[in-house]
Amino acid sequence: MYRAKRYEVVILLLVTTVAFAATLKSLSSFDLPGPAGKRFDYLTIDDDDHYLLSAHLAAGLLYVIDLRTNQVVKAIPDVPGVEGVEFVPELKKVYTSNAGDNTIGVIDLKQMKVIKKLPTEAKPDGSAYAAPEMRSREGAFYSALDADSPLTNGKPGNGEGLFYAWTAEEVERELGKEAAAIFNFRYGVEAGGNVPSGQDIEGWLRGKNILYESHSVADTAKKFAKTEAQTGQALKDAKEKLFNQRSLRPPPPVDTKIITSWNGLMISALAKASQALDEPMYLEAANRAKLFLRAHVYQPTSGRLKRRYRAGSADIDGYLDDYTFLTQGLLDLYEASFDVRLLSWAIQLQQAQDRLFWDVKQGGYFTTSGEDRSILLRTREAYDSAEPSPNSVGAMNLLRLWQMTDKQTCKDEADKTLAMFAPRLAQLPEAMPFMMSALDFSVAKHWQIVIAGAPGADDTRAMLRLVWKRYIPNRVLLLADGAEGQKQLAPWLPLLANVTRKQGRATVYVCENYVCNIPTADLQIAARLLDGSQAIRK
Repeated sequence: MYRAKRYEVVILLLVTTVAFAATLKSLSSFDLPGPAGKRFDYLTIDDDDHYLLSAHLAAGLLYVIDLRTNQVVKAIPDVPGVEGVEFVPELKKVYTSNAGDNTIGVIDLKQMKVIKKLPTEAKPDGSAYAAPEMRSREGAFYSALDADSPLTNGKPGNGEGLFYAWTAEEVERELGKEAAAIFNFRYGVEAGGNVPSGQDIEGWLRGKNILYESHSVADTAKKFAKTEAQTGQALKDAKEKLFNQRSLRPPPPVDTKIITSWNGLMISALAKASQALDEPMYLEAANRAKLFLRAHVYQPTSGRLKRRYRAGSADIDGYLDDYTFLTQGLLDLYEASFDVRLLSWAIQLQQAQDRLFWDVKQGGYFTTSGEDRSILLRTREAYDSAEPSPNSVGAMNLLRLWQMTDKQTCKDEADKTLAMFAPRLAQLPEAMPFMMSALDFSVAKHWQIVIAGAPGADDTRAMLRLVWKRYIPNRVLLLADGAEGQKQLAPWLPLLANVTRKQGRATVYVCENYVCNIPTADLQIAARLLDGSQAIRK
């Protein structure tokens, strides 16, 4: 099997740790509710590799990170070496990008753990955005929210981005003069609007403002001779008023198709958010989406998936990404809820995926099953863009299932997938970051972290939090509940048969390649063991 050189394995980790940490620390401070929450729409690096650009579409923000100094510069249209950057980007918003946002949101949560900081204002906005506008009554997530909304001045037709824009007069009318002055300073509201005419070709945003973080809370407090606490509360009250007023506007249309693959991404994002933030509402949302997919797009007799659901009907046979993204969602949801039935379903989906898409000659997975004769050429995707490629996610799923079930066939298929794409990895590793993560998982030490405890018990939750708040790559997390769940896991992993609580308390077993440290029920010792797993890996 192909083995990457060390610089090939770590190149993207360096970019992620240095540049993304700086980016996300800055972006996490912007906390307007609704679509102007923490949604990172596009990330790119300029041709000279000097600047990382992060576009925040709904907020109308462009963050620029100088990779040479790791300094974040925001909302500056004339940064040297960056050309063609517009302050007001296209506001078209599709769910593919939204699912990507939640993927970035997952990275946000992981990076906050890496740098030992998890700001509370980052909690409600990122994943919560999709709840009211994009979620069906049954809990699944719709596919798109239109950029256009009806004109608010009574004229016929629609305008792009109008739902999110404000005039200075509207802000003052809703907030009053004093509160509006504070809000306007903080979020860049100008009397004549802050959208340059050259960037508003259709004239829809003439005289209007796209809210962005013009000044920090500290600067705003200093400007108005208030404490930061007073300023923060004033801004919170103002945002709630404006948010409620905005909800009275005609909303942008919603495309109510429910796409299996994108819902799989949402389940992953919500499951990871529930762990990192210890927030039950995210877990509940992930479970509701899972139940919908199980009931409406999964066919139990064949083990196959349909790609989309709309208006009571599920049609179109699933593509590879429907299987890989949903399987990933089930694995992530298991590590948040420890419902062993999720692992059973993930295994069933993996088996169906192997039957339908596996390339028996070269390894890896085709995008389509080959049953549709109108498709003349079966291709294999590996490029990780706004969404990770299904082959990258598929390789990682196989490695995780291997670690969770000790099924050697999963490891063999993962290795064949990585070998299939090894030339591309060697030539252009930065184009395949998720595949690089799978490669790292394949060749590195593996950690099995087992918690022996009663599900939902306080001591079990306390032990789980120790794991959830740490970024430990290449690990799987399992729960030995002493009941039916453990009985179902034990045939897959025999080491679980003898895992029990110690001193009647929740106990952690930290294992490297299935060789476990002495179990402990002491939280301080457990923390040192978990930190040691990180140190040993380094």
